[in-house]
Amino acid sequence: MSSGEQTSPDVAPPGTGARPRRGAWVRYLRLGAMIAVIVLAIVAGATVVSASLDPTENKLRQRAGLFGKSELRIGVGFDRPGLGYLNPNGKYRGFEIEIAYLIAEDLGFQRKQVKFLTVVTENRRRMRGGDGIPVDLVVASYSITPERERLPEVMFSVPYLSTELAVVTREHHPQVDSLGQLKGKRVCTLESGTAVGWAEKSGLIDNLTKRGIITSCIEDLRSGRYDAVVSDATILAGWVARYDDELRHHDIATDEEQNYGVNVGNNESLRELVNLALYCSFHDPGDGRWEDAYRRHLEPLQAANDDQLVAETDQPNIPPEQEPRVRRLPWEYWVPESWPYGGRPARCH
Repeated sequence: MSSGEQTSPDVAPPGTGARPRRGAWVRYLRLGAMIAVIVLAIVAGATVVSASLDPTENKLRQRAGLFGKSELRIGVGFDRPGLGYLNPNGKYRGFEIEIAYLIAEDLGFQRKQVKFLTVVTENRRRMRGGDGIPVDLVVASYSITPERERLPEVMFSVPYLSTELAVVTREHHPQVDSLGQLKGKRVCTLESGTAVGWAEKSGLIDNLTKRGIITSCIEDLRSGRYDAVVSDATILAGWVARYDDELRHHDIATDEEQNYGVNVGNNESLRELVNLALYCSFHDPGDGRWEDAYRRHLEPLQAANDDQLVAETDQPNIPPEQEPRVRRLPWEYWVPESWPYGGRPARCH
């Protein structure tokens, strides 16, 4: 080094092994602090973005209390042939049973992990099955109405089936085209069913009896105690098909549409997951479970029910404002082989 060159007071000459002087340490600390600030900003930003995004399916399952759950309890009807019926062999069968399985499978439960419990009309809102046992879901022809949605223990999914209110009489009763023709008649309906309000609101039925189960109305109609039964066409259709030579279904052209929803109680995360299952069932052309259920359980009833449509033949669409808000991570776009329906692309995006 020439006599005219000077060594920096902060940096040790290269190769000397000496430690950096105080000024170098200050610069290193400043650089480290800047890097830390940048990292923290990135982490904070990612946290804010993540918080603003919709939850993933796994997060919803966790919030819904499904993690570690070995059994899914579902409340279903037991006295509605074609819809939800408990056979003498102790097995439940019907369209709603298949819809319950569809939802359970998409929640991650195998069929053997599903436990069905009978619910009567009144207990659908209380989320209670036989012997007062709590259930996770209720899939039991529970019509979505503004009055029910205001109940603290009721939270509906999007609809999974649409039908309408109708009238059933004995076979040789004259044609019924309107409720006015039932004035003075003995009429039976389900207590806590939507037909009660419909019948009472009309002011045209002056002799209305409310029963706890539809079987009671049907059997007393057959015996002559009642002249007519009013309820949902889907609920009545199975009984008309069973007693085809005794009962007659009347289409009274009402505009009182009945949309059945799944009651999840107060579990909002579970509602999002149920909505996702129904949304994907509708939008995935490769998912024919809803159509198969309709074809096997409801379509065969139509022939015995004359011009009265048993139920709408298509799964209800979901309006944009009710579409499930669920974020899928890249690895969630495939269903594992271990799931009941095997590995395949996700049902929808």
